[in-house]
Amino acid sequence: MIFLFFAFPLYGAPYQVTVLYDEPERDSAMFVANLLGHFEYINITMNTLQKTTAKTLLEPDVIFYVSSIDSNSPSIEIQNVLSSREKTTCYVGTHRWLGTSTTPITTTHITYKDIRFRETLFRMYPLQLGDEWKVLSTLDDGEQLIPYVARKGNTWIFQGVATSGISYLIFADLLHDVLGIPHAHVKKAMVRLEDLNPSYSGESLKKLRQTIDYLASNSVPFAMAVYPVFVTPESKYAIRLVDNKPFLETLKYAVEHGGTIIMHGTSHQYKWISGEGSEFWDISVDRPIPNERKYFHERMQYGLWIFHQAGLQPNYFEAPHYNFPLSLQEELINYFNTIAGELMVNNKTYQTTQAFPYIIRKTVSGLSVLPEQVGYIASGTQLLSLKTIEEKVRIITSIVRDPFICFFYHPYLAGDEYLKELIPFIRNMGYSFVDTGTMGGKLLYTPKEVPDLWPVPPSDSQKMLWAWFPLIAGGITAFILLFVYVRLTRRRRKDLFK
Repeated sequence: MIFLFFAFPLYGAPYQVTVLYDEPERDSAMFVANLLGHFEYINITMNTLQKTTAKTLLEPDVIFYVSSIDSNSPSIEIQNVLSSREKTTCYVGTHRWLGTSTTPITTTHITYKDIRFRETLFRMYPLQLGDEWKVLSTLDDGEQLIPYVARKGNTWIFQGVATSGISYLIFADLLHDVLGIPHAHVKKAMVRLEDLNPSYSGESLKKLRQTIDYLASNSVPFAMAVYPVFVTPESKYAIRLVDNKPFLETLKYAVEHGGTIIMHGTSHQYKWISGEGSEFWDISVDRPIPNERKYFHERMQYGLWIFHQAGLQPNYFEAPHYNFPLSLQEELINYFNTIAGELMVNNKTYQTTQAFPYIIRKTVSGLSVLPEQVGYIASGTQLLSLKTIEEKVRIITSIVRDPFICFFYHPYLAGDEYLKELIPFIRNMGYSFVDTGTMGGKLLYTPKEVPDLWPVPPSDSQKMLWAWFPLIAGGITAFILLFVYVRLTRRRRKDLFK
């Protein structure tokens, strides 16, 4: 224990980690801070360059300074502190004040762990580094070789701010070394059945059952992204979980055979048909939904009430199409502690989202993340999708030391057909499928009865009443006519008698 205390300060007290950034680079800084949430026992603080003093930079155990070639230069005092710190300092991005080249270079390949990968065009202003720097990854354009990651003592440099691609995976993996926090080299996987909803019937329901049986028979635990209300603009009524008993029984069967429920929104739509639209972001104009917080809480509480009525309890939340702004991530903690998929990193556009190669224990918004990053089988391109997923798995496996991979799958597409190749492939890559129901995700809200947000189908008793209504109405009408006829006949007889 004494060894651990001195070797890793986090065992005695949490690491103090600061993400320092120039205000225009806030989104990039969010990518860094969220990735740092992979590590336990660290306290993360985000500070802008404009509001930081040199004195505050003396205390953190690790500083990540995120900047670009166009960022403002720090004051001379801050420059001196950063360059003279004995504790770990990590520069993320090229910084003009460090002496970057004025001529940009566009590279096409990146090398890490002696493997050369093709990388999407990576434009950078390189730094000239001396022989005292240890290079851990390089970029090249087929001719020039440029350090991407280099280290000198407790100083690290990543030449460029990576938010996707191979360079992003390398950055995520090397965070273990920057922080000095080792993780076991364990490979975990998750399969998520996507867009399950009350419109399932007939052939789609049969394929869902087939998929569940295949996973259960092969001892593969799985997650199910379910939205409990199905809405179409043409239909007079919404279909709820409780209105489709065969589908509901199938979900309960799935839970008994290794399935974990994820709340995939309430209706998976905003103005559109369920499944095709987003729900918590207006993607038609790329902006927040008006009065988004009130709208969000109404949807969440109604959806959770429907789950409760159906006898099901979700453990996690997944935003439809991952379109879920930071402002609502901060509200989600009222309902769930864990979110699945990718994350938006701001409140400005749904086109800036972050995928993760491993489990995130705590994001900037305070949530844990069950990531997804290798895609899904798309209708019309099934074989291409299959090979794309397999290639992504190979790449992540060759770079990240403790990956958690996830793909999602629509059972209505082909039942268990493509799973029969994907599941064995992922297992042969050394991955074990995890039971997400045991990973700490839980519902933090007690569902309460709330008014229906959409018109709902009539109950069986109401249907029976309406079915008998013509006969009842006809009987009443006949009785009235008979009564009138008898009265008139009696009156006529009286008149004749007189």
